[in-house]
Amino acid sequence: MRALNILDKLRIKLLSAELIAKAKKETRKNRIREAREYIYNQWKGIKNHVEDEDAINPSAEPHVSHILSDRMSSRPMGWSNKGMDKMSKLRAFKFNGGTRKEILELIKERKRNKRKQKIIGKISSQKPSKNSLINKYGEKKENVPALRRGKRDGTYHLMKGLAN
Repeated sequence: MRALNILDKLRIKLLSAELIAKAKKETRKNRIREAREYIYNQWKGIKNHVEDEDAINPSAEPHVSHILSDRMSSRPMGWSNKGMDKMSKLRAFKFNGGTRKEILELIKERKRNKRKQKIIGKISSQKPSKNSLINKYGEKKENVPALRRGKRDGTYHLMKGLAN
C-alpha cells in the first residue's frame, strides 16, 4: 500500500517479483501476476486518486463484491433475471441507508401508479361513441325536447353541443 500511495511503480514491480519468487504453488504465482497486472492497468486511476485531493473515490467494485455477491454468487441460488434485478436493487437500497418504512412506501406508491396507469389505459382505449347520450344515459338525443322541436335557438345549440 505504501508503494501505491507514493506511486512507486518500480517498488511494486520488485515486491511482486519477490512474492512470486517466495510462492511455492504455481496458482499462487499466477494470482500475484494477475494482481500486479491489475494494478498496472489501473495505474492512471491510482495516480489520479493520489495526486488529486478532490478525486472521487470510486468504490463500486468492492461494493459490488461485498454487497451483491454475498447474496448473488458467494452462496449461489437460482435467480431469474427479474429476481436478480430486484434483489440487487434491494441490497443496494439497504446498503445506502434505505429503511423498511421507506421501501414499503415506495412499494405502495408504485402500486398506486400502476392502478392509475391501468385506469388511464382503459379510458384511453375506449373508442369515442357517435352517440354519447345513448351510451351514458341509455337514451337517444331525439328524446330531448329542445332537440326534437326543430327550432334552432340558443337552447337547441346548447343541448346539441352537450349531446355530442
